[in-house]
Amino acid sequence: MDYQIALFIHIVSIATWFGGLSMMAIWLRNTVRGESTDAQASLRAAHRANMTMLVPTAVLALITGLYMLITGEWGSDKPLWLLIKERFASIWVLIYVLLFSFAGGKLLKKAQEENDAGNAVKRYILWLNLSLAILTLIILVVTFRFS
Repeated sequence: MDYQIALFIHIVSIATWFGGLSMMAIWLRNTVRGESTDAQASLRAAHRANMTMLVPTAVLALITGLYMLITGEWGSDKPLWLLIKERFASIWVLIYVLLFSFAGGKLLKKAQEENDAGNAVKRYILWLNLSLAILTLIILVVTFRFS
């Protein structure tokens, strides 16, 4: 695979991941505010979309990012922004996948057992917003190439 193709796939993956997280948080926030009738159904749909679209997209971003790092022309003295991208972003993708795979599934089961799913939806929104904040920080560091 060519470096430029990997870069394109990487950027599209991150944009899709960021946009999907944003839309999912907005959708669930509307559910909590009462604009949707069934919080449990909304949480189920959001978790399903997260697991079938956003988690694989995050993994694809990780794979293409690692490919670009391996094939890149960087020596042992990597700049700070690249070290942050390489280490912190890779670790965050793994945490994100585990967080939403396991903890999100447990939260969904808890919401289905309870009569009021509002707290579970709010906690899921908090995780989505935390993910967005971390992604924004990573994008900021990589964009401005802090040294």
